[in-house]
Amino acid sequence: MDKIVITGIGVISSLGFSKEEFWDGLLTGRQGTAPGEIGKENGGAQQPRQLGHVTGFKAKRYMKRPVLKPLDMVTRYAIAGVGQAIADAGLEINETNQQRTGVIAGSMYQGIGNIFKFKKACHDNGQEHLSPLFFPGIVFNSLSGQAAIEYKIKGPNNTIASGTASGLTAVAKGMDYILAGKADTVIAGGAEMIHDFVFHKYERLGRLAQRGADERCRPFAKDRDGFILGEGSCFFVLERESAARARGATIHAVLDGYGAAFCPSPGAEAESLAGCLKRSGGDMAPDIIVSDSSGCHDLDAVEAAAIGKSYGASDGPLITGNKGNIGHSLGASGAFNLCQGVMSLAAGQVAPLTGMAEPEFALNYARQAGPMPVSRVMVNAIDFNNNYLAMSISKPAEVTP
Repeated sequence: MDKIVITGIGVISSLGFSKEEFWDGLLTGRQGTAPGEIGKENGGAQQPRQLGHVTGFKAKRYMKRPVLKPLDMVTRYAIAGVGQAIADAGLEINETNQQRTGVIAGSMYQGIGNIFKFKKACHDNGQEHLSPLFFPGIVFNSLSGQAAIEYKIKGPNNTIASGTASGLTAVAKGMDYILAGKADTVIAGGAEMIHDFVFHKYERLGRLAQRGADERCRPFAKDRDGFILGEGSCFFVLERESAARARGATIHAVLDGYGAAFCPSPGAEAESLAGCLKRSGGDMAPDIIVSDSSGCHDLDAVEAAAIGKSYGASDGPLITGNKGNIGHSLGASGAFNLCQGVMSLAAGQVAPLTGMAEPEFALNYARQAGPMPVSRVMVNAIDFNNNYLAMSISKPAEVTP
């Protein structure tokens, strides 16, 4: 069967604005989180907290349009990530292929900043005074729709909302579109932005790492107490392997398959995720697992149990992740996990699991960066409300001229 492959990657992150900068940050254990302030959007007192803010991002470097004001920051991140992925793939969008090229974007909160601005303007001034410029930024399909407008892409266009699994689910759906013959090329991934409402929601839910001098994400650790909020975008160009080779594109990775599940039954979460792992890659163990490892007590326990059940404990695949570096980017996080897995395949290296001192679970953790034979990687995305997705990726086969 003609496989689906990744030929382009676009990254806007707190570690940098390219896949190379993102990967270098992970390899060196660099922190993309830093003290920031949250609270001013709603007129409240600003609170100093650790945040994975994207800093230094200039949207006009990535977009041709003269007016950016209607677009929320998350939409700008998405447009930039899609454009980077297209450029990295060496893909030319034109009249011959634009109808067969699609965009699928995953996000939890989409343009939440503009939605709150819209609400405030309506409350303060009355709805008859609302500017029509609000509307492009508040519709939930603004990420995929505005990216398609920017790059003249006229094929399938969707926004996926499956919680923190949204970004990786978007890639899975892009794979499905191509396999079903609905598109030849799909640019898929996720984007998210930090916003007061989102921050305070997770603070009230007890999901955020606790305040203090050492506030950070501690994945799988005994003393873990939550995550740091992050943001950014990560997108991929997907196409058939035959098409990629025909146009001489660099193939970064092969998408082997995925498993997805929703588990409404308390106590069955680990079994449900283990089923995803099996459906995505069969019984063959990967060399590396890019875990979702958010630093939350319950979610890390579920993931550790599923990995142990599927592949064994301390003698199993190397376990890594990135939330100790960039924080939890919610709907974009699964896409960032996939990017880390792809870069491991390409470089033949594993990046360390940052932030964990003493682990609670007996797994084979990647304690430091280093070279290793990498032919297959498993990528996890775990939602707070039990949406699970696991995706298997592998190194492309060498082709003899």
